[in-house]
Amino acid sequence: MEEQFIPMEYLSSDGRMRYEFLFCYYPDLRTWRIYIINHIRYGFRLRRNFHATHRLHDAGEDYDYICWGGLINTFEQAKAVASLWADTTSIMLNTGRPFDEVCRELRDKEGF
Repeated sequence: MEEQFIPMEYLSSDGRMRYEFLFCYYPDLRTWRIYIINHIRYGFRLRRNFHATHRLHDAGEDYDYICWGGLINTFEQAKAVASLWADTTSIMLNTGRPFDEVCRELRDKEGF
């Protein structure tokens, strides 16, 4: 399988935020990477805290990507990860609750 690049928009389940993602498959790594194309207004406290918002950034890259433990094997899994991350981010920014707490709650609720 060769590299694949698929753009996609996502509206958070609460309807408050619209995200633009670029899904990239890297055959050498055997995984998908999900780049966050739009710039999210995290505010001063979270803007540079990549760990707290589950983002990574490689030197020389223009965009952050979603930090996910383990391989993302299929495009369907990549879309599920992106929607979980987007919904978690939206709730976190609108409530002030920690990302990990919100994500655990959503994962349990959705059986992810």
